[in-house]
Amino acid sequence: MQGHHEYFNIGWLNLDRMFSTIGIMGYWEVVNSNDNDWDLLADILKAISKKAKEYSERFRMPINVEQIPGESMSHKLAKADKLLYGALAEYDLYSNQFIPMWEKGFTIWERIKIDGRFNKLVTGGGIVHIQINNHITPS
Repeated sequence: MQGHHEYFNIGWLNLDRMFSTIGIMGYWEVVNSNDNDWDLLADILKAISKKAKEYSERFRMPINVEQIPGESMSHKLAKADKLLYGALAEYDLYSNQFIPMWEKGFTIWERIKIDGRFNKLVTGGGIVHIQINNHITPS
């Protein structure tokens, strides 16, 4: 780094330990816009992970695929799609979970099962929020 970055100079950072991330979001919108086709989502995640592996080998650096927190990007990406695609872009906000918190009609077990199915298709971090609206009992 030619002495330009203090953390490299003192050994806290090392280029040999750097990696790149492909951040993904909008999975619920893919499923919801395609007749609840969860298999399509699986195919997309597999294709992204395959491409990440190819690039990782090509550039000789680790590249992971992970769900991004999205607080700052979920609405910006939706807005960009509206600018690019007009009426075809129907969402004002993209989710950062396989089933977003605002979606009703899914049990806690369905949320866990779906998250487990798709979280194993990404190589980095994942996000799932499980909300329990009642007091938890032993049963």
